[in-house]
Amino acid sequence: MIKKDGTETSTIGETASLLLSTFFPKADRSEKYEVIGPIKRYDRVIDTNRVKAAIWRIMPNKAPGIDGISAGIIRIAWPVLGDEITELVDLVVLPKPGRIDLTNPKSFRPVSLLPTMAKALETIIIKDLENETSLNEFKEQHEFVQGRSTITAIKELYSWSMPSKARNIVGVFLDMTGAFDDMGWRPMLERLAEMGASIRTMKIIQNYLSNREVQLIMSGITKRGCPQGSQLGPTLWKVAMTAIGRIKLDESAKIVIYADDIALLKSAARPHTAFSRIEKYLDELKKWADKCQLQFSGPKTQMIAIKGGVKPNYTVSFGIQHNANRK
Repeated sequence: MIKKDGTETSTIGETASLLLSTFFPKADRSEKYEVIGPIKRYDRVIDTNRVKAAIWRIMPNKAPGIDGISAGIIRIAWPVLGDEITELVDLVVLPKPGRIDLTNPKSFRPVSLLPTMAKALETIIIKDLENETSLNEFKEQHEFVQGRSTITAIKELYSWSMPSKARNIVGVFLDMTGAFDDMGWRPMLERLAEMGASIRTMKIIQNYLSNREVQLIMSGITKRGCPQGSQLGPTLWKVAMTAIGRIKLDESAKIVIYADDIALLKSAARPHTAFSRIEKYLDELKKWADKCQLQFSGPKTQMIAIKGGVKPNYTVSFGIQHNANRK
């Protein structure tokens, strides 16, 4: 398998370590975010009904964590359930569909199985967060929101483009590299504070994200990592993405988001005008990505002429290392 420096791994252990560092990069502990302020009275009740509802949302036959306790088992044992949450995690590495180059660790996907009780706790955290903020009112996002999908994202793109009287509309479709793996916690927590999340909820999330570990067991040796695959992860990703909504767009520009894919549209009378103006918005997106410790994938980022006769081989620059290629 190919490492970042271009050399190949030579042992199974070296390959496993490369996969571990790719899926679960070490968090930057030098940048701490301290949540300061009084914790207001929590006026919502966490009782057996809420916890039961959170557990009953999980399909009984869903794969359990390393503890082997499925939601079905917990349902049967519900009358005697305790509230202890296990932090054990299991990891399975699978090739991503359609990936040919298996020497690239990004061609694989980790599957982490959180314990069922941890998923139930995450559900309660999510409900509190949604109750305290306007997270679900971020209209640009079409994933992780009930009633929205790829279909609604495509419809919004076309409903904005088709009525436009501009002669040219170009779209830059941006793809993130390791979005869920690499997102920084500090900017996400800062954004939570800006959105009005309570001190209590922020402290719970901060504590929940601290000292997380994943086990890589090979030949009896256990190594470190950070757990993935949670229900809370997509919600926190939504939080980070809401900062994109603060980019001021004029009426001739539009942003549509699906999960970690971003479509930036720009209309103009002339192609070159659209190109020059779209670079300004790309710079804003690059600033957002840098703050969140994220990177765009240059090879996967494309520019498409949605309307007008734009000739091939144009490029639009953003940042130093990325170009959006016109197809």
